[in-house]
Amino acid sequence: MTAVTQYQMHESDLGKDANVLIMELNKGLQSPNLGEQCKAIAQFPNLLEKYPFPMVVNSIFLKITQIFCDGSNYLRLCVLRACTECRAQLEKLTICDDIVRKLMPFTSSNDPAARALTLRLFGTLSRITSEHIGVHHAILKQINSHYEVESDAAIWSSHQLASVSSAFAISLCPILCKLLNEMSSDWDVKLKLLRLGKHMHHEVQIVDQMRSCLVTMLTTYSNIEFVVSILDTLTLLTTRAPIHTTEQLDLLLRYLAEDKRPLIRQCSLRNLSILAKHVPHQWDRTHLEKLCELYNSKNQSLTELEDIVHVLCCLTDTEHAVDLLRACSQDQDRGLVPCIRSTLLRFPTSRLTILIVQLTCKLLILFANSEITEREDSLCGMKLSEFVTLVVTHFLVNETDTDCPGPWYISSKDLSEDELKLTYSLLVRLFSCHRDYATCLHEMNLWHLITPDGGPRVGLLCQFLTTLLIHLPELTTHPSIDQKNLVTVETLLERLNATKPNVKQMDNNTILAMCGLIFQLSADRFLTAKECHSLLSTIVSRIEHSDTPDQSNLRVPSTVRLSPWLAYQVARQSSRYGQHMLAANIYESLSPQSLSERSSYWIQGLIEFSKTEATVISVARRLYSSFSLVGSDDEDTQDMNRRPAQCTWVLQLIDALRCACDSALTARTTLICVGGPDTRWFQAEYVGVRADLFSALAELCSSAYHHSRFGRWPGLENVATVEQVLHAPFWLSDQLDSWDALAKRVDAFRAQCLDADKTTREHLSAIACLIAFVIRILQSLIGRFQNFDQNPAAHNYAISVSTPHQTASLSSNSDPFAAILPSLENTVRTPLDFKPVAFANFDWIPRLV
Repeated sequence: MTAVTQYQMHESDLGKDANVLIMELNKGLQSPNLGEQCKAIAQFPNLLEKYPFPMVVNSIFLKITQIFCDGSNYLRLCVLRACTECRAQLEKLTICDDIVRKLMPFTSSNDPAARALTLRLFGTLSRITSEHIGVHHAILKQINSHYEVESDAAIWSSHQLASVSSAFAISLCPILCKLLNEMSSDWDVKLKLLRLGKHMHHEVQIVDQMRSCLVTMLTTYSNIEFVVSILDTLTLLTTRAPIHTTEQLDLLLRYLAEDKRPLIRQCSLRNLSILAKHVPHQWDRTHLEKLCELYNSKNQSLTELEDIVHVLCCLTDTEHAVDLLRACSQDQDRGLVPCIRSTLLRFPTSRLTILIVQLTCKLLILFANSEITEREDSLCGMKLSEFVTLVVTHFLVNETDTDCPGPWYISSKDLSEDELKLTYSLLVRLFSCHRDYATCLHEMNLWHLITPDGGPRVGLLCQFLTTLLIHLPELTTHPSIDQKNLVTVETLLERLNATKPNVKQMDNNTILAMCGLIFQLSADRFLTAKECHSLLSTIVSRIEHSDTPDQSNLRVPSTVRLSPWLAYQVARQSSRYGQHMLAANIYESLSPQSLSERSSYWIQGLIEFSKTEATVISVARRLYSSFSLVGSDDEDTQDMNRRPAQCTWVLQLIDALRCACDSALTARTTLICVGGPDTRWFQAEYVGVRADLFSALAELCSSAYHHSRFGRWPGLENVATVEQVLHAPFWLSDQLDSWDALAKRVDAFRAQCLDADKTTREHLSAIACLIAFVIRILQSLIGRFQNFDQNPAAHNYAISVSTPHQTASLSSNSDPFAAILPSLENTVRTPLDFKPVAFANFDWIPRLV
């Protein structure tokens, strides 16, 4: 059966199903029983969602419209509610004129409820009736009705139409201004009508007319509800038509300065925040100076001060804020500096202080990232050293509340965890921009507050310190750091074990954050067995207080018991931070606890993959340390025309890569066996790609090493000259073919991962770029052998191995493979410039691997 025949049969089945359902719907609508009719009306939105075809929508809605015309007000209300649920499907109607012609007579009905329901149905169908003049006149005619139900319906429909129809908004504006200016109109009606002003943004003329009307009402009505509604409406109108932004800012600041009513002041600050988010480029220096002057005045409450800081923070979210805030900061008396300094000098630390810290961090980050030619220590009018000193002081001051002793970032009740997390992230960005001040973090004594029983805030502190170590690794190695302040894995574990267990148990997020910090402190090595045991013992002592062991707990390692889920989370955290040996050991302990065959295969796959990573990383670190100690043969390996020296470490590297390939293939086979509906095909294919990469690297090292070993033969020392070869070695062509096949497999794998997350796509792209880099090296070597015989004088033959367009999309911190690629490209430039002679030295290739 062909695909076309199957498609036609599928279409015919859909048509039969739709026809059957429409017949059942029609039967229910024509039933004399009111309950059957209501049931049919309630079901038609589901039918339109299942069959969203214009023909079906038109057919069904014609029948629904007829029910609306022939039925009672209760059935009309049911139709209105059902239409509200399927407004997106009703936009596909192509018979709008027929529907309006059927509904229009009911706008002149003697029943006000029927007229109101008809108007609301027009508002529900606003997307398809937006340009129908008859609908416009029907709504405008009833907007000042004496019946409240009809007036409310007309106002609601006006909101729906005015937002999408400029013609309706232009027709509504003069009527709206007339009704608002009439003294005979009720206050409640005016409150409902003036909110329509936010839709008068389609043309400049109606914007000016509407704003003039609303500002005039401010002088006439001083009621709180009126003033708040008018200010909100004017602000929304300004955001949609920003032609009176300066006047609106002046108006809001005037009410904030002169009006003493708290609700109006809160409304002014709320609207200032909206304008700061939507039109920050239209703020000028006078507005900020006025805001700072209000901040420094004594008439503001603590909540209002926090709202003012929130407005300033909204302004820092745009690049325009650099020039604006810099100009405002030049005035040391009326600018931002007095606000920041006066707040940071207040103790104890409050929520307002933290908001000021966030604001100052944003300002300093903005200035650091902006294109300012002259860099000064004084940024935004305040010295960076002064700000850092004040921040460190606040971190050192404890809470004065006896119920919550300790630092504010551990025990404060006013500061939420989200605000604390934002503060930490801004401090990380700030010290990443100004790395010279990063050593001041040791003066905060943050490491001494890490206790297993501190709760979620200690977990946030651990995440903060972990992120700092990732961005600023020199925090643990800087020469200016005092040895007593130097933090290592050993000292941190000793401090954690020395603290007494608290009655309150520690949550899993804090445990994982604390493990991540310890793992990051040992990023350059694997934890020893003693350190792993100490860490897991600390965790167990805080989560288990009973003396009787629980049989459901897991023994990791032999003397420590953990719950299986917590042990799995710790193992996953270990893998994330490169502690693959610990992860493999925990996974091995989890394997006997598997409750199903699928979970057992999954755990076994994780064990093999962790062993794969541990094997490669341990060998690479050991060889790298030996290179650092023995650097005498670097020049020999870089010169391809010099006789190669003995390189026994290459055999160790080849064996490690082959062992890693075997483990990866075993992991791939195990992951394939997981099976099930959510089969781990991505994980299996990824591990397979890594296995092929290890195998290709091992074969590349082996071929280069064995080609160079002929040059180590002592008999060649008696040969006066070494003959030039006329063709490239055969192993180069073989390696090129194998790497081309690997590149095709990676490209096919990437094509299957179009819905993957950004980090996964960047990682796969980095692997593809690394493979392409090796392919370009092999092509350059082959081309060097082939072209030297044709042009012997071109001894200074330079080959470009970099392809900037392939790596431009990868940031240096996005993936390890992408980060190492630029240094690899610089490393191979010298070895590629050589004279192709027999027994050339290719020992630089294993060193590159």
